[in-house]
Amino acid sequence: MRRSWIVGAVLIFLTADALGAGRTWTDRSGKFKLEAELVAVRDGSVRLKREDGRVVDVPLDRLSDDDQAYVRQHSGAKEEAGEAGAEIVRAAPEQALERPTNYNFQGMPLRDAIRQLTEQHNVEFFLDGRSMEDSGVRPDRPVTARGDRQPLETALGAILGPMDLGFDVRDDVIFVGARHETLTIVVYRLRTPVSDPRRIDFRLLFKDIMGKIEPDSWAAKGAFGTICPWPYGGGAIVVSQTRAVHRQIVKNRRDVLQPVSTPRPKGAVPKPDKGDRLSPAAALRQPTVCRFSGTPLSEVLAALAKRHRVAIILDREALKEAQVSPTLPVTVDLRGIPLQSALTLMLRESSLSWSIEADGIRIAIAPKAKEGVLDRKATEGVLDREYPLDGLVPSGPEVRMVPTGRALRRDTDVLIEAVTGTVYTRTWAIVGGPGKIEFDAQKNVLKIRQSNQAHEQIARLLDTLRALPQR
Repeated sequence: MRRSWIVGAVLIFLTADALGAGRTWTDRSGKFKLEAELVAVRDGSVRLKREDGRVVDVPLDRLSDDDQAYVRQHSGAKEEAGEAGAEIVRAAPEQALERPTNYNFQGMPLRDAIRQLTEQHNVEFFLDGRSMEDSGVRPDRPVTARGDRQPLETALGAILGPMDLGFDVRDDVIFVGARHETLTIVVYRLRTPVSDPRRIDFRLLFKDIMGKIEPDSWAAKGAFGTICPWPYGGGAIVVSQTRAVHRQIVKNRRDVLQPVSTPRPKGAVPKPDKGDRLSPAAALRQPTVCRFSGTPLSEVLAALAKRHRVAIILDREALKEAQVSPTLPVTVDLRGIPLQSALTLMLRESSLSWSIEADGIRIAIAPKAKEGVLDRKATEGVLDREYPLDGLVPSGPEVRMVPTGRALRRDTDVLIEAVTGTVYTRTWAIVGGPGKIEFDAQKNVLKIRQSNQAHEQIARLLDTLRALPQR
């Protein structure tokens, strides 16, 4: 498993002679130095004020032995509990990806390069050790790349591309992993709406896109990019591809296609009074600080439960049957993101999952895909949810046949293809995974069994499709 988190913030007060005293800080490798003043020690990190006035947090264990000794010498013993998650506010990943970036990495380990980008843009990254391992890339892989005033998105492409890695925005972080694990789903509407888009022969549009924009990156050539028709709302297509390919689609087909965006709903972050418990759903929306190194899983969950005043139940019987120990060491470093995102990322490495139940947040083993079919690729936990079809397809419970190209298909089948053809395509039952989807005509809903991550993408996709004007 990867890195994890701390819950109650700890502020260590500094002695007077340490404050305002600038010095040169050095990392453990001795390669990287920083001129800065020591401001505070918090949650196992050193807060430093650079010469340009910017404040950065650096993990204490990443500093040289001399610097760690200096911190211990100049920090008092007084500690004060605080609400760390509320104090650390991360930039929105999508906004950070547009910001200019200066970088010069000469043989720097990937994890350290990403850490520098985290500090520069105040945005959280997550290195997906599982998919990176499957691609033969370790977090300490040397990175050599240089750029000036490039958007962070462009810089990440230059840094990760040579390693066959990609990135996406998910779970409130910039998620870095193998290309096939970092695909982004985008809905493109036709710029010139068609009065009856159900009559469009989408095959010609698909042939044009897949034949001219990164042809080898599509599923038809054995890769992972997919594209599905949406013959409603004036006509649209649903594309699952890397961010780089999406940029090319926008650039080269801007006269035909326009990407559709659906803003994510924002709600007030709940803050309980002392002693009061939050509902699991409310607690999961709270920001958290998650920093642990080799801490037993049971202790991590107990700390998070205390920090967020919510019951987190470890299903020990299920773990025992799956031969997973409650003392499984957790190492994670995530700050300023919602608890639900932190839990999803933390548990991902060990094929564990969380779910909301009446008594709290339950942690259990994620169901496995069929033996020998997908192995670790589809081992996320699954939950059953229903999605109303109101505003999605015009037919409702009365199934109607729709022409898509030369074939006649049901409205609901077109919708199901748009979901299974773009959202975690290798996790559905048709290819041996645990995911299931079916249309309930009586309720006029889609019944879907999938992972938390997949449900999040499905909900966002359906909201985007629903936002298209019905014609």
